[in-house]
Amino acid sequence: MQKSYLSKKELELFNRSQQSVSVSYQHGHNDVEDAIVMQSIDVLNDYVKGELLIANADIVMLEQMAKGLLHKVKGAMYQKVFVLYQKVKESAKKIKEEEQKYANFAKVVSLLNNKKQARKMSMENLMLAKKTIEADTQHSSKQKQRAIQQLQSYALTKYAEMKQVCDKNFEPYKKFVSAYNFAYQKTAGNLGKVKAELKNTLNQGKESVKKKSSFNIFTSWANHIKAGFQSMKHMFKKIYYKYEPAIAVGSLLVISLVGWKAIKTTEGGSGLRFAPQTEVSKSSAKAQETAQTIHFDEARQKSVQKQQAKPSNSSSKTTVEKDYYDTALQIHLGSKEAVQNLYNQIDNLAQSGKIKLVEGLSVKRYAHSFTMYNLIRPNSAENKAIQNLLAGGNENPDLINRLVMKAQAKGEGVRPDNNSVKTSNFDNANLSLQIQHLKNLQAQR
Repeated sequence: MQKSYLSKKELELFNRSQQSVSVSYQHGHNDVEDAIVMQSIDVLNDYVKGELLIANADIVMLEQMAKGLLHKVKGAMYQKVFVLYQKVKESAKKIKEEEQKYANFAKVVSLLNNKKQARKMSMENLMLAKKTIEADTQHSSKQKQRAIQQLQSYALTKYAEMKQVCDKNFEPYKKFVSAYNFAYQKTAGNLGKVKAELKNTLNQGKESVKKKSSFNIFTSWANHIKAGFQSMKHMFKKIYYKYEPAIAVGSLLVISLVGWKAIKTTEGGSGLRFAPQTEVSKSSAKAQETAQTIHFDEARQKSVQKQQAKPSNSSSKTTVEKDYYDTALQIHLGSKEAVQNLYNQIDNLAQSGKIKLVEGLSVKRYAHSFTMYNLIRPNSAENKAIQNLLAGGNENPDLINRLVMKAQAKGEGVRPDNNSVKTSNFDNANLSLQIQHLKNLQAQR
């Protein structure tokens, strides 16, 4: 089961959004408030089911969010929230008990001597255990050294597991990597294995060629090279699928982002609404409605507005180079020119104030997120809002920012409505672009 990672910053946004719901809230009377309440319930529900992970330190904020919701809902909804609140409260109590347990040297040693339990230790528990062992002054250096060696071994196993699935910006992951100095681990990496295998295959081809008669030289050499490249491409695909969401192809393969058309209706000017759709999942409709309610703090808004007010110049334009987003978008859009056109569009939207770039997020990140929604969820309300914006329409900037943040750095936050997406544009990209993109992926690991 793929898990989502919610940062403290994002949790604060959810909390701030919930606080805007009036104390006299009644379900069904206000679409925006309904959307905010359902958003909060979904966050709590996903956490309780184990599909959403937060830092242990943030559990207090989640508990406050559940408690605050209880003061605003009634009836059957109150009963549902109450159950969720009790489970979050239990989780908070368990986390506190674990922190006390890992503060005890003897209990930490006992856990490390039990392989089954030690392997279940979380990143945060491994950090607590390390802190306890290092701070201990009552036991011999020999005891401490053995405990540290055991702990390092389990931490390395956990790191190998988490670096493949965890959001690299998730705060506990960053602290865990730093605490155990894993950032400087030197590994050959999958790309190195691909190159080694290709070199070995080609060398075998050369040896085989020398032994054969001149009549069979060309055939043997060609077969070995073909086998080598097929093996390399297969391994490329395996690596790619670990880091990049599977993208549907077909008619979407050559779609032009510039020509997107708007599908949007506005009712009474009360907010952003979309025309009825035949195949829009409940989660995507919720994300579209709730995202527009997210309010960034006043300081950031002023900072963004000042940035947009600066006069444009050629040096500030985003250009296609060879970084991760450049190669990813060339794979999805088919050409460098199409990618540059999309960058130009977003640059212009930012200059005009239709997009207010979140601090720390680049134009390329916006372009990648927009592309992910269009390829993975083409019929969703989120994608229609993006289409409308790119076609010249107006959308709530906070909504667009929320969608980009939800998509996450590599698009892993955009999920298909079902399991029908099984192919990827990566398969159709030329070999040199595949290699460059894999190098970019490795650089981000």
